[in-house]
Amino acid sequence: MRVQAKNVLIMSLRHTLVLLIGAFLGYYSSNILLVGVPRSAEQHAGTVEASWQAVALQTGTDKSGNPHVEPCFSNKLHCNNYSAMYEEFLTPYRSLPAKILEIGLGCDMIYGPGKSLDLWTRYFTNPLVEITFIELDAQCVQRFGEQIYKNGKKVSVVAGDQANVSLLAEVTRRYGPFDVVIDDGGHTFHQQRTCIEFFLNTGLKSSGLLFIEDLHTSFLWKPDVAGADRVNFAFRQLSDVLLSSGLPDKRYTPTDKTVLNVARFVRWFGCQRRACFIRKT
Repeated sequence: MRVQAKNVLIMSLRHTLVLLIGAFLGYYSSNILLVGVPRSAEQHAGTVEASWQAVALQTGTDKSGNPHVEPCFSNKLHCNNYSAMYEEFLTPYRSLPAKILEIGLGCDMIYGPGKSLDLWTRYFTNPLVEITFIELDAQCVQRFGEQIYKNGKKVSVVAGDQANVSLLAEVTRRYGPFDVVIDDGGHTFHQQRTCIEFFLNTGLKSSGLLFIEDLHTSFLWKPDVAGADRVNFAFRQLSDVLLSSGLPDKRYTPTDKTVLNVARFVRWFGCQRRACFIRKT
């Protein structure tokens, strides 16, 4: 009897340990660092409900952190998992006739284009929502279609390079300005910086949200042909600008070109694993 009781106790302790580890990893995988965000939003930043994640898993997008969609190397922490970020900040827009822009249709993905398009047309429930995509691969756009209807929503797809400011201006004139912009495009430093500067200055509505995905590329790639610096440098300096705000003397002056161009438009920003997001003033 003592041996049996001992075994039961050991199994119970193991079970408790597994639950504790699982809870810790679940928190860590969705933990978000917020800089300059109001306290009320910060308190709920780690809260994730099933709705966004459930839709993402249904559509098969790599945004969901699904290891069956995206190779996760040897550790699930290397997967994309944007569920906490999008669930927290896109929920208020879900039933509104919002204008949404995503850069990158997914033409170079192994599962083919249109998974994010399927995601957003399912997630945003208002039939008047306007969803636009910019995609670099013109042949893919031609095959996919420039005007399509998906899940009862109209979607416009424009071919072009997100680093082309004239293109961004034309897309904004025709379909914007936007409530939400999601940069999941080419991920070069020049493209990412152009996106941040243009949409915070022009293409994004006041109080709009800009999401920049896959910022781990700042640690994988060398400076691109345009000579742009790594984008993580810009977010470091932007943090210093916000934290030093209000000091009576100029103890900190940013040197990053992107920060100099957009700092006055940033109400707050935050980062999670592989991504950052900005609320415009």
